[in-house]
Amino acid sequence: MMMKRLAVENPLLLITPSEAEAVSREVLARVSANGKATVNVAHHVTVRTRFANNKTPTMESEDTLDIRLVVNLDGKAAIGGTSRTDTEGLVELVRTTEEAARANEKDSIETGEDLAPPATFADPRIYFDASVNAGASKFQGDVARNAAARAAAAGLIAAGTVEVTAGFLLVMNSAGFRGHTRNTYGEFAMTARTKDGKGSGWAWAGGEDFSHVDPEVVVERSVDLCQRSDKPVAVEPGRYTVILEPEAVAQLMATVTGDPTRFMSAFLADEGVTAYSKKEGGNKIGLKMADERVEILYDPEDPDLPFSPLNDDGSLFSRTHWFERGILTNLAWDPWYASRHNRKPLGNPLGRAKLDIAGSKQTLEQMIASTKRGIWVHHFTAVAPLNDRTLLLTGVTRDGTFLIENGKVAKAIKNLRFNESPFFFLNKLDAFGPSGRASANWAAPRLKVHDFEFTSLSDAV
Repeated sequence: MMMKRLAVENPLLLITPSEAEAVSREVLARVSANGKATVNVAHHVTVRTRFANNKTPTMESEDTLDIRLVVNLDGKAAIGGTSRTDTEGLVELVRTTEEAARANEKDSIETGEDLAPPATFADPRIYFDASVNAGASKFQGDVARNAAARAAAAGLIAAGTVEVTAGFLLVMNSAGFRGHTRNTYGEFAMTARTKDGKGSGWAWAGGEDFSHVDPEVVVERSVDLCQRSDKPVAVEPGRYTVILEPEAVAQLMATVTGDPTRFMSAFLADEGVTAYSKKEGGNKIGLKMADERVEILYDPEDPDLPFSPLNDDGSLFSRTHWFERGILTNLAWDPWYASRHNRKPLGNPLGRAKLDIAGSKQTLEQMIASTKRGIWVHHFTAVAPLNDRTLLLTGVTRDGTFLIENGKVAKAIKNLRFNESPFFFLNKLDAFGPSGRASANWAAPRLKVHDFEFTSLSDAV
C-alpha cells in the first residue's frame, strides 16, 4: 500500500517562523545592554499509533515547545529555559538566566561568548507534506488495521508502531543572526509472531519523506520472516561467520557515535572514560581503529540521511568524517573545550552518521553463496555495553535468525547472545553491500564478518 496524499488538516501543526521570531525578539529586547544572548525556539510534535495482539490500535501524541536562552554578561554565562510564550514567562526567563550568569564564575563552560555573525538562514529541504499527512489518525489507523488483518489471515499475531514527527528550530542572537528550519520524519515497524511464540519476524522502514515508506512491504517482510523462523533448532554457541542485515548493523553502530562514547566527546575521551581514550592519556585521533576501507561520516546533503545543518548556536553543520580509511579523524568538540585546545568547535547531531565501506559491493545472495557455515542475523534486542573503554557490547539475536550451510540458508535457529565490539567486527570484514537508511539516525550496509562471538543460547523470540 503506497502512501496516498490525503486532504486533511495539518495534524502536526508547528509554530510559525513569524510567531517564533516575535517570541525571540521579545526575549532579546529584555537582555541587559551589556549582554550577549542567543535564543532558541524549538517545537516538536509527534503522532504515534500503536497496535498489539491484532487488536484495535491506540493513538497518542506529544507536543513540546522549548525556549532556551544563553546569555553572557561580561564573561559570566548561564543557560535558562521555559515553555511559556507569554510576556510574564519570557520576563521570568530573562531574569532568572541573568541572575544565574551573575552568580557564575567567568569562563564557565557555556560561555555564549562567540555569537554566530549576522546572517539569515532558512532550510525547508526536509519538510514533506506526505509525512505531515501520515500523521492523520485515519491514515495511521488504516495502516495498523491492515497490518493486523494481514497477520491474522496468516495465523500470526502482530504488533507495531506508525510514528511521524515534525520539528521546528529558530535561532536568533543579539549580533543579528536569524535562522530557522523545519523537518519531518516518519517510520513504520512491525513484529509478527506465531501463536505458540516459536517464530518471530520484524521489519521497518522510515525516512523524512513518508511517501517512500511502503507499509505493505514492511508487513510482507515481517510475516515472511516470522513464517520462516518458526520451530527453530539450537546450535552451539561459538565464533561464526555472520551476515548482518543493515538494521542490525545500525543497532550496533549507534554506540559508536552515541552512548557510551557520550556522542564522541573529545573532553571525555581525554578524561580516559570512552572507547576513544588512550591508555596512556589523551585521545585516539590519528589512530587506526577499523579496516582501512571503513568510513564513518555525516553530511546534511546526503540523500540517505539528510538533516538540517542548523545548530542551536547558529553555526552550521557541514560534511564531516569521524573515520577515514579506518582512522579516527575527528571527535566532537564543545565550544568551551575547543577554545582550550585551539580547535574549531565540532558538533555531533544526535549521533547521526553513515557507515560506508570502499570497495566492490556484494548482494545478499553472493554473501550467502560464499558462506560455508554461518549465521544470518536480522535484528537484535537488549543491546548494551559491557565495557565502555573497548565498546564491548552484548545483546541477543531476534526476529529471524538462520543457519547457513554450504552456501544455502539451511534452517531457522534459536536466538543467541553475543559479545562483540564494533571495533572488533569492523576489523573482520569479509564482504559488504551498499549503504542505505537503516534506522532513524544511521545509514549502513549489510555486512559479512568472520569470528563474530556468540556466547550462549537464548530463549528470546
